[in-house]
Amino acid sequence: MSGCKSRFIHFLCALGIICLPSWQIRAGDVNSAAALRSLERAVSSLAGGNWQNALFEARLGFSYDETLADFSYIEALASLGSGGTRSSSISFLEDALATGRVWRTYTAVDAEILCASLYVDTLRHDDALSRIKDVPPGFSAESDLVRIRALYGKGLIAAARTGIRDALDRWPFDSRFARAFFIHESTQTPSADSLTIASLLVSRLYIWQDSDRELLLLSVPFLPNPESRVRHIRIYRSMGKNDVERSSARNSPSGLSSIRALEYGIMGEREALSELFSPAETGIEVEHVMRFFELTGDSRIRTEARERLSTFNGILHETDPFTGSVRLSTRYSGGKPFSGYIDRDTDGRAEYTFDCDLGVPLRMTAADKQMTVNYDAYPAVRSVTIGNSEYILQPLALAWAPLSWKPLFPESPESLFFIFSDTVPSFELTERSIRSHSVYFIHTDSDNPSLVQRYHLDSGRIVSSEERENGKLFSRTQWKSGVPFRADMDRDRNGYFETVVHYSADGNVREMLVDINGDRQHDYQERFSPGGDTTLRWDSDHDGSFDITLLREPSGREIVTWHSTSLKHDVRLETFNGEPRSLTVDARSIPIVRDPFSAVWWIERLPARSVELSKQIIEIFNREPASVVLRTVTIDGQSVQAVRTGGVIVASIVE
Repeated sequence: MSGCKSRFIHFLCALGIICLPSWQIRAGDVNSAAALRSLERAVSSLAGGNWQNALFEARLGFSYDETLADFSYIEALASLGSGGTRSSSISFLEDALATGRVWRTYTAVDAEILCASLYVDTLRHDDALSRIKDVPPGFSAESDLVRIRALYGKGLIAAARTGIRDALDRWPFDSRFARAFFIHESTQTPSADSLTIASLLVSRLYIWQDSDRELLLLSVPFLPNPESRVRHIRIYRSMGKNDVERSSARNSPSGLSSIRALEYGIMGEREALSELFSPAETGIEVEHVMRFFELTGDSRIRTEARERLSTFNGILHETDPFTGSVRLSTRYSGGKPFSGYIDRDTDGRAEYTFDCDLGVPLRMTAADKQMTVNYDAYPAVRSVTIGNSEYILQPLALAWAPLSWKPLFPESPESLFFIFSDTVPSFELTERSIRSHSVYFIHTDSDNPSLVQRYHLDSGRIVSSEERENGKLFSRTQWKSGVPFRADMDRDRNGYFETVVHYSADGNVREMLVDINGDRQHDYQERFSPGGDTTLRWDSDHDGSFDITLLREPSGREIVTWHSTSLKHDVRLETFNGEPRSLTVDARSIPIVRDPFSAVWWIERLPARSVELSKQIIEIFNREPASVVLRTVTIDGQSVQAVRTGGVIVASIVE
């Protein structure tokens, strides 16, 4: 059982969760009653260790009443119980402790203490002390333990030792304080005070060793004579394998006991080798392997151990000495690193996962940034994928190495076995730094994977771009000073680039020109003014000159002008929000009359058979894709000129 889960079980026991008290429910308060029923079932599931059902009931109850903090707290407890990451549980707890939440069964102090405990597990010692600053010493064993561990983590050794002394008086049967002392003090220079506490703890080991037999091993460096150390190791190794196991690979029963037994002559070198490598699939602590070679004097055993490593298939990992959680884990295949992960803050969510090729890092993935780094020859970066964009870097332009390695046997050049170490790169890998070293990047549309955009870069600035669908080019854009200034597009994907777009200095579209009929002349134009006006022009008869102009204003007013062959003059139609306001011919106002049965407006008067004419005009315009169309058509031998702008159609009889 992991150290985190062990502390979690202690925490649940301290809460004494059995059942909920009864509440008076207000009549008609259906959501409140449903929320409380879910809360009762969730707490009952927690008490029975049914984590999934507890999660279900907590989320169901939250849907009824979002103000109850208990539901987020239960999610944190159930997540921990089911093996979830510390980071997810911290998120639940921080949500539970947000302002505006109310508590029904638990208290905010319960959540504060658990949250502080997880902060310590993730090396956030200042945050942990801040979280429980209002919890008095002696409030609970859990709060005292969290405070002591945080003080050790901050290097406040004297204060931590005082906390240990007080805790031994308050909680004499709780073995966790002895464990915290042995683990943290193992890296400290002994003092008179620490030796006094160690002597007191050793004298009380008989109280705790049945519940945590690993204390026998952890106490070995603090024992005054070799005979006592040997006795503790032997007692530990003879107590059987049914005790509660700890997650700390550095202090695991199999690894640490093997090293201790070898160090004090309780076990032979070959036997220690076999025992040390037995948990290869679950993980061997790197420190134990290195210590084994320091303690082994038989050259034949050393050679045998090297041969085993040269074909090693399994996991080596490095743990945090205080939390016991894995910081760096590497899986080997055939004696070479194959894959692994880095979890620097030990929150259970890896900052990076990596894959190797013949032992050399090939790919590094940062989960929280959705970033994958691919290498040419490590640490030279070849490409970086961020979300849906892939950056292709200049050769050998950027080196980034969150991992380093060293040979396990530097004194033996013929031995090629090496181990990884977590290193902090000299700079943070950001999209900006990646872009400044890239030749181009490719962006794939998540909704349409066949649509790919490619941007060519110079010193981090885009100089040109192109778009392809299913590999076929349909758009190319020229850029200047980091913004586009001209784009050519094949919008109908027929192989002909019929559309040209011009951009203003701020990167907004200034003008768009379209060759509608493929005669290499632009028949349609859109212009956009900084004030928001849009001007659209059409060459409806494709004679090379625009004969329809539409001005759209942000207010909703539209003005369309065209040359009417029936009136022999230029016509100006003004509409507002789709309704005609006026029609003028050379500044002379002309009445327009709406057909009573359709959305067609007739200039000056309704013609005979207007209903039939209007119906056929609408049918003709429905076949036209453009929003503004001018057409002269013959209907039953009668010539009619009509223009459509938006949803308005204006027509007149051609005399």
